[in-house]
Amino acid sequence: MLSQKILNFSKWLKLVIVVVGFLVIVVIQGINIPSSQPEIKYYGFNEDFLLTYKSNNFSMVIYNITKEKSMSIDGEEKTTTGVFLRINGGVTNMGIAGSPDFSAYTGLEDNQNNSYQLLGYNFGVGPFQPNLKKDFFYVFEIPKEAAGLKFSVSSDKHIFYVIDLGI
Repeated sequence: MLSQKILNFSKWLKLVIVVVGFLVIVVIQGINIPSSQPEIKYYGFNEDFLLTYKSNNFSMVIYNITKEKSMSIDGEEKTTTGVFLRINGGVTNMGIAGSPDFSAYTGLEDNQNNSYQLLGYNFGVGPFQPNLKKDFFYVFEIPKEAAGLKFSVSSDKHIFYVIDLGI
């Protein structure tokens, strides 16, 4: 009879216990949920960083940039009132032999949060041999007054690699 009185809670007290228990479980689970924000890592010129794409590892480095008034894009000579910015770098297949897929999101932003669209790129021709660096370049069109330029690269691990271009 005593055990029946101890377990005989009012329905409101039972509801409070269930709600508090639920909130405790939600808080504990919330602590274990990884952040949905991507990780950002900062690099400068000539600093290698590792990318992963479709379970293949690649090493990438940005060597330098050049500014040009005219450029041949897709076999057509183009001019601009701004500047063509050519970002030069190299990428190394750190993994499998053959021609693994490689793709990366690239972006260019200035200190005013303006984004610039990729006009073209070149990764050369031929297979992507393991442990050999393959030079590449990306081309963006920017206004002459653009400042605080940062080039970003991301692969499939939600990590953004940001390179300050020093402009």
